[in-house]
Amino acid sequence: MKKTLIMTIIIALMLSITSVVNAATANPGISVDKTEVTKGETVTVTVNFGQTMSSSDFKLNFDTSAFEVVTDNKKFDMYDSEGANSVSFATYSNEHDSMTVTLKAIKDSGKVTIGFEPTEFLDENLEEVDLAINTTLNVSIVEPTPTPTPTATPTPTPTATPTPTATPTPTATPTPTPTAKSTPTPTATPTAPTVFPQTGLNVTNYAVLGGILTLIIVGSVIAIKKYQK
Repeated sequence: MKKTLIMTIIIALMLSITSVVNAATANPGISVDKTEVTKGETVTVTVNFGQTMSSSDFKLNFDTSAFEVVTDNKKFDMYDSEGANSVSFATYSNEHDSMTVTLKAIKDSGKVTIGFEPTEFLDENLEEVDLAINTTLNVSIVEPTPTPTPTATPTPTPTATPTPTATPTPTATPTPTPTAKSTPTPTATPTAPTVFPQTGLNVTNYAVLGGILTLIIVGSVIAIKKYQK
């Protein structure tokens, strides 16, 4: 009895785990890694099948004038463009539960819708799977924001250092030459002739008189000598 109960619990737990795993993987749909790109950039589209597949064949519908496929050919056994709005992908080797496709923007701008269209899927038991994925996504191609031209920082003009004003050399004030004061020559006080009070004659008169007498005497002496000869 106890063994039967234990086995029932184990089986119930296993079924629960299986249901959880299936619920986790059974989420088919498509997704993109970005919803806005500029010309030349890429966007990766991931298709989740929700279960393991042994082969898958599907289409991605989008404007092929806006995006081009750049996925490595090794990921798929075949992919081919079908007109202007669809590309087919197929792989028949290796079990897989999802596939990725890389697209490159080749248009300047615009809004592009990417849709998934299943063609044929075989599960790991090679049984056909009716996979219904009707998800569509929009990706915008925008013009790149122009890089602003940095404003050149003007080089400041250096302020010229003013030339110092030369200190004027003070004009030497000439020392005035003192004017020599001339010592006035004292005026000689005329000497008054000595006057002899007895005769009333001054010295000069006596000198003249003496001279006359001398001449008379000398003349007399010469006359006497001549006479005696």
